[in-house]
Amino acid sequence: MGRKLRAGILGYGRMGRAFVAAMQQSGLWEIAAIYDIKAATRTLASQRVPGAAIYDNPGAIFADSSIDALGLFTLADARPDQVHQALANGKHVLAEKPMAADIATEWQLSARLTSRMFTDVFPPT
Repeated sequence: MGRKLRAGILGYGRMGRAFVAAMQQSGLWEIAAIYDIKAATRTLASQRVPGAAIYDNPGAIFADSSIDALGLFTLADARPDQVHQALANGKHVLAEKPMAADIATEWQLSARLTSRMFTDVFPPT
């Protein structure tokens, strides 16, 4: 097997824990860093994912050039800004649904992501 993808996780609540467990079971991912707003949840993350750096602020995860992708398992109202920050830092994004707290923001985000996907896959000639 080749190199594992290094993931940073934002949000280690119920959904974040489920995604992390699936990522670990797949054998394709290394969970490199976890952020959560709650101290008790960060403690749980440090116990369940002992090799991961644990943060009370997501800034270091966005800035870490060794992280390939970010899993965004936070509240829907926080995700659009996190998606923008992740893309600005060259990260791939995995996110639970909904991507935003309202449909208008989801459509705007979807348009940006779709535009970026096609730009990355099919660069302008």
